[in-house]
Amino acid sequence: MENLATWASLSDFDLVLRLVDFEGLRPVLAQRLGWVSARGYEPFDPLSFFLLLGWQITNQWNRTETLRHVAEDRYADYAQRFGFENGVFPTEGGVRHFLTALGQHSEGEPITVDEDQQIQVGWQRLNELIVQSVELIRAAGLLSPEAWSQALVCPDGMIHAAASRMDCTAVTATCYQPTTPEAPRPCPAKDKGHQGCACNTLACAAVCQHAPARDAEARVVYYAGANRLEGSPNQPTNPASATSPHGKLFYGYRSLPLQLSDAMRRFSLILSDDVRPANEREEPPIAAQLLQLSELYPTLHVDAVAGDAGFGYDLILRIVHNHLRARRVIDLRAHETDRDKFQWPVRG
Repeated sequence: MENLATWASLSDFDLVLRLVDFEGLRPVLAQRLGWVSARGYEPFDPLSFFLLLGWQITNQWNRTETLRHVAEDRYADYAQRFGFENGVFPTEGGVRHFLTALGQHSEGEPITVDEDQQIQVGWQRLNELIVQSVELIRAAGLLSPEAWSQALVCPDGMIHAAASRMDCTAVTATCYQPTTPEAPRPCPAKDKGHQGCACNTLACAAVCQHAPARDAEARVVYYAGANRLEGSPNQPTNPASATSPHGKLFYGYRSLPLQLSDAMRRFSLILSDDVRPANEREEPPIAAQLLQLSELYPTLHVDAVAGDAGFGYDLILRIVHNHLRARRVIDLRAHETDRDKFQWPVRG
């Protein structure tokens, strides 16, 4: 790497691989995975999985594409740097196990974000890994000093599709409860005027047959009306009341990262994150992360918090102003009082 022309052609991910020492993450990852050895199960290393997943996210590949590419000769230098040797690479099941095990060890103490409503959101210990990654990036000088001393923090919401195929748009937690003739399971689909499921067969004894067992937390966030095939639980009982399809249906999860923007270097990095069912409200998890910032990053000085109208609620606005003492650069949210001009001064 003595040739300066080579450095000019490197991507941001390539630069990070060469400038940041990730060794400090190995024992932390091993602990979160519940592995006895920090080296993990030979020939795999928890740090190898971490870098592989970072490579996948950077290139916006799915899991299958990533595992195919890492085994190709043209990416042999990446495989070597990740720590995969002798042509032995992880399987899709191995990567899923890594993510699942990491998630199972990520539960933490709940945080009260609103004293009036006593809303509590769990602090994921995975954020400790993110904190260490951010500190490594800062130590390497990749983040400008201005981005830290006058921080622009941007909450965001990102939809992620579930691994399972969606069968019923009305699935809720009750669909995963046992059912008996004495205590039949409620059907939220029927409550919405859809065909639903009787849940009176052997296939529905433990979990409703239309509720994917592998993605019990996945939910629908936007109804498209495009899955009303004959026999589907989404088929309306009164066709005359059926609405026309609109938009796109999303079934899965929502991640809620807090991003730090670096205007000088023209990039951003994630300070903390949370993952929820796709239909859950965004304000409580984001509020919890904003409250954690001073504990996770004691030297970070937040100058402003920017976001779309989805974060324009009193809970978020109050924490930004009263707790962080930062400017609120958040889009105005539509409200029913907007039609009354006399209410405009109240909402600003």
